[in-house]
Amino acid sequence: MKINFWLLDIDREEENDKTIIRLWGVTDKNERIVIYDEAFQPSFYLLVKSEWRNSFLNELEEKKNRFKIASILKEEKKLFGRKIEALKLIFNSFEDLIKCSEQLTGRVEVAGCLEDDLRPAFKYMMEKNVVPCCWHEVEVNEVNKKKIMIDKAYEAISSPNLLKRKDIPNLKVLSFAITCYSKAGSPNPNRDPIILISTCTNFNDKKQFFAFDFKDEKVIKDFSKFINEFNPDIIVGFNNNNFDWPYLIERAEINKVDLSVTREGFKPHKSLYGHISIAGRANLDLLDFAKDISEIKLETLEELIDFLKIEKVENKPLINNVVKHIETKEEKELLLKDSLVNAELILECFKMLLEFFIQLSSVTGLPLDQVIAAPVGFRVDSYLIRQAHKLGELIPKRKEQMYQSYKGGTVLSPKPGIHKNIAVLDFASMYPNLMVLYNISPDTLVLPNEPLNENVVSIPEVEHKFKREPPGLYKIVFSNLLIERKKINEQLKQLSSKSIEYKLLKERSKAIKIITNACYGYAGWVGARWYSKEVAESATALGRKAIKEVMNIAEEEELKVIYSDTDSIFIENLPEKIKRLQEKTLSKIGVEIKVDKVYKKIIFTEAKKKYAGLTQEDTIDIVGMEAVRGDWANIAKLTQRKILEIMLIEENLKRALDYLKNFINKLRKEKGEIKDFILWKTLTKPISEYEVKAPHIEAAKKLVQKGWRLTTGDKIGYVIVKGSGKLYEKAEPYEFVNIEDVDVEYYIFHQVIPAASRVLKVFGLSEKHLIDLASASSLIDFSSGLSL
Repeated sequence: MKINFWLLDIDREEENDKTIIRLWGVTDKNERIVIYDEAFQPSFYLLVKSEWRNSFLNELEEKKNRFKIASILKEEKKLFGRKIEALKLIFNSFEDLIKCSEQLTGRVEVAGCLEDDLRPAFKYMMEKNVVPCCWHEVEVNEVNKKKIMIDKAYEAISSPNLLKRKDIPNLKVLSFAITCYSKAGSPNPNRDPIILISTCTNFNDKKQFFAFDFKDEKVIKDFSKFINEFNPDIIVGFNNNNFDWPYLIERAEINKVDLSVTREGFKPHKSLYGHISIAGRANLDLLDFAKDISEIKLETLEELIDFLKIEKVENKPLINNVVKHIETKEEKELLLKDSLVNAELILECFKMLLEFFIQLSSVTGLPLDQVIAAPVGFRVDSYLIRQAHKLGELIPKRKEQMYQSYKGGTVLSPKPGIHKNIAVLDFASMYPNLMVLYNISPDTLVLPNEPLNENVVSIPEVEHKFKREPPGLYKIVFSNLLIERKKINEQLKQLSSKSIEYKLLKERSKAIKIITNACYGYAGWVGARWYSKEVAESATALGRKAIKEVMNIAEEEELKVIYSDTDSIFIENLPEKIKRLQEKTLSKIGVEIKVDKVYKKIIFTEAKKKYAGLTQEDTIDIVGMEAVRGDWANIAKLTQRKILEIMLIEENLKRALDYLKNFINKLRKEKGEIKDFILWKTLTKPISEYEVKAPHIEAAKKLVQKGWRLTTGDKIGYVIVKGSGKLYEKAEPYEFVNIEDVDVEYYIFHQVIPAASRVLKVFGLSEKHLIDLASASSLIDFSSGLSL
């Protein structure tokens, strides 16, 4: 019989010296299923030096049983675009494949082993064009698998066939948040119990499991039981890959509790990209997504909520210290509320991101739980591997190599001041389009020993040379991506923005754009399989040339250029002249340039990549300034943001100074909340390796002394307190500080004033003037007579 299913997860099992692929999914009848495909045979390619090719093949044929090779095929393939003869060695078991590859690697006759480093489940999808988060049709027979937590199990009779339908099944989602109790320092699973787990589902189930007696055996047992009873397709948390699940797994072992929450009845385990794998389900960590967003600095759930513009919960308790919230009934209720709200917010964030995650998974070919955890380079890697396979290309291995820097894009120094009616022109996928235009690709690069002819193009400035024909891997891949995105954008124009199809296509367009724009930088990433410094250098050289040519065209059209940055240019908004500039750009450069947005007003500081603009929708964009950085205190960010708002909307310097004066006076009288004074800094290496005494290092040492476990990459939050001594001696971890201890004067002169000065010095007020302003008891004389 034939069934249609949506692929949620894929893995493998080894049974009786045989690799079996398992496809976990949801059918169009809303059944949870697993399909076993025993027909798949793992394989890799062997490159044999030409002088030994025949004799080595004969040896392999004779020793097939010893190496456990099922069969050997001769195939014509390509490697970096060049034709090559390869031997395809086919096995019944992936474990046998690994052993054989290890034995043959290093043999004098062998030039290389390829694709032996591809995981069986990934290679299965690559070879059979199976795509995660998509619908497939497959012929099956039903089988009996009693221990598996699904509705039905099948064995595949045919390979899955990808279908065109794009709908998403009715997925079951569970979010959770855990709370651990530690009297001192970071929670330690060897010592500290889990006292609370809150869960929410997209079926409106909300459950909490708590142990205020500090005995967490039942909490973990009940949580595990609830997961299996609800049987979610997706489990989502925030920092659950690196904290929640590892902590749960360790506490379960200590308590001898069965944490079998996978659909095959086993406990979760750490897998590829460091994520926690829960077989048959997708485990997603929203922190992995937050880390990819440049606007999110501190990588907290609160920042993610702000980024997604989710309405905040009123009267949400702020709990920094669990120990202080378990003494009375009222305190426990606050703790329960805080935890449940976190689980609810995690679910709300996920609902907003689900369609994007699904489209990113289907575009890259990485399963849902992997695509969020995987760094951008690995997402591009996955996409390119699948595309290269379709073109008959062998997949090269990653090589360990040192990073080599290369010149980036053009950034023109801005003209400081406030400018009005400014258009931002943005090249449409500049680097991918230029690479398509010039056929820039690792497989079209002309090697030093290759002859030059009219089929070769030389890249200005860097002088790397590429073949115009045939189309390279990058040209084919980029062309397909650009065409698909253009096609989707045309479809979107015909659809209602409220329709499901519109939303899915919109998210797919976003996923394609992300992968397209990441591909050019991929060539210069040291982890890339298709690494090529020449390709990366050539792409940026062409980008610099294109920006310079656009600036020359702007000069011809007498359009004033205010600023340019990599692939965009800020100019006077004169529509007729801009239209001529666009036409000339397309004709001369071959790449389209569009008006991305228009600012009513825009303030540029003296520094590159630091500006703020008032859009036509009366919202304010801030780029690179203290207000959007993670290493400045909230009071500094708030000050700068408000001053920008006043200057962009009202252009009233006196009002900006009055605001600054009043803010400083209020700060001195009322101070505010501790959270507004916290400074954040990341540990870039182990604490013991720091030779200098810096505030965040001294604060980190104090945390360690009190039992905190800190590692490289941790963000240290500290506050500068009153007292004498050097700055680093006055840095205290924010967890130990009361508002009365804060050195408000330090924050006024080293946070608020510098942040305000960044904006106001554009209007002729130096930082010294503002320091005098903050020092004066009366600011009336200072601010009188000032105007724009």
